[in-house]
Amino acid sequence: MKQIYILRHANKNKETGELTDEGIRRAKSMRQVLGNFDLVITSDKQRRLLDTAELLSGVNPLIDKRAGILYVSEDQHKKLGALAKVHPLNHAGAMYEFSEFEELASANGSGFVSLIKETFEKLPEDGRALIVAQDAVMVAAERHIGKKVYQKIEKAYKPLEGFIIDESLHIKQL
Repeated sequence: MKQIYILRHANKNKETGELTDEGIRRAKSMRQVLGNFDLVITSDKQRRLLDTAELLSGVNPLIDKRAGILYVSEDQHKKLGALAKVHPLNHAGAMYEFSEFEELASANGSGFVSLIKETFEKLPEDGRALIVAQDAVMVAAERHIGKKVYQKIEKAYKPLEGFIIDESLHIKQL
């Protein structure tokens, strides 16, 4: 059975956005548990996503922007970023707290699910892929798959948390 592991990036420094020493250590130790992947994908948004994918897999990841938040405008990017800095659930929490981001959440969830489906098509039989993503995109994809209405969320993914998804789009939390 084909599987895709979807994980949020490792711990970051809130000031610089770079991975912390703890994040690097955790990602390196997690690599031993995860094993090898046939495909590794991340967005090109921030270095922390690229670094996390490399630390978890030992390879340079393929880049697909759908693994990160795709904004409609720079103003939208700045506004959500500012709200995420003070929201306890970061970007995912802010995206689902303020209704002006409903369309953004829907588009990002749909886009990420398309990436997941395309990744399954590229995998060999019994293949495994890793996608390192931003928490807001992960939450949006989960909600899109579950056909959940747009509403405030109670939980978002913490660093290196995530889920495994199979070809039938069944999700198992890690």
